[in-house]
Amino acid sequence: MIALESDAPVAPVETSPEHDAWHGERRRHIGASEVAALLGCHPWKTALEVWALKTGRLEDTATREEALWGQLLEDPIAREWSRRTGREIVDHGRWAHRMHPTATHLGCTLDREIVGPPPEALEIKTADRYNPEWRDGRAPLYQVVQVQAQLAVTGWERGVLACLVGRQLRTVPVERDDRLIGSLLEEVEEFWSRYVATDTEPPIDATHARAYDAVKMLHPRASGATIDLAPELVAVVERWEEAAGDVREGQKAKDALQAQICQAIGDATFARLPAGRLKWATET
Repeated sequence: MIALESDAPVAPVETSPEHDAWHGERRRHIGASEVAALLGCHPWKTALEVWALKTGRLEDTATREEALWGQLLEDPIAREWSRRTGREIVDHGRWAHRMHPTATHLGCTLDREIVGPPPEALEIKTADRYNPEWRDGRAPLYQVVQVQAQLAVTGWERGVLACLVGRQLRTVPVERDDRLIGSLLEEVEEFWSRYVATDTEPPIDATHARAYDAVKMLHPRASGATIDLAPELVAVVERWEEAAGDVREGQKAKDALQAQICQAIGDATFARLPAGRLKWATET
């Protein structure tokens, strides 16, 4: 018998008043898992998307297939890690918020607390067995940053990343790095005060792999309006037109230029140029 992959939409693991309240609270601060996006080292999320989530322009999309399985496997992975290590763990609940005592815009929800003394944070992950970032005792940087943000909030000295990589459970300890924590606290507060509090769209990191997709997600429909581009953006358009016709130009470079243009045009359809105008339809 051949099993066909279902095209049915992935449903949220749970929908409840607690779930809705948790997401409502999360919109009022930067979560530990979002900090890496602000630092530019999150492979699946940009700072622009974080801003759009906090300002209500986008809904949280953490119900995709990978996130669904991550939630379903969290408890068995945690219990097996506890059995193998002999360490006692506490589950404070999926909707339990913790906030930094002084940095009012940084919070976290721990997967588990490792009972001390001293207490430690346990972060549960899943990964494909071919993921090279989980080799040689290492973990992906964006997940290490997440644990550092948790240590910033709790004040604890150590965390642990436990990841089911394929069918193997791997553990990576994360020692508190006060220098990194200082940097991420500054970044969180600056991002919130400069962009979220003022409702100002942050510039896209055009080199990010998701840059163009993130801008299209934020501006999915063209309004038909025409805008004037700043001189520096006119130069970007010229570089993009040259790159589009050059087979030697890498696709990443083309996508980076596209992302800058798309963000500048936003919901408009046309942009005036010295020799005419550019049509930039963003319908998906």
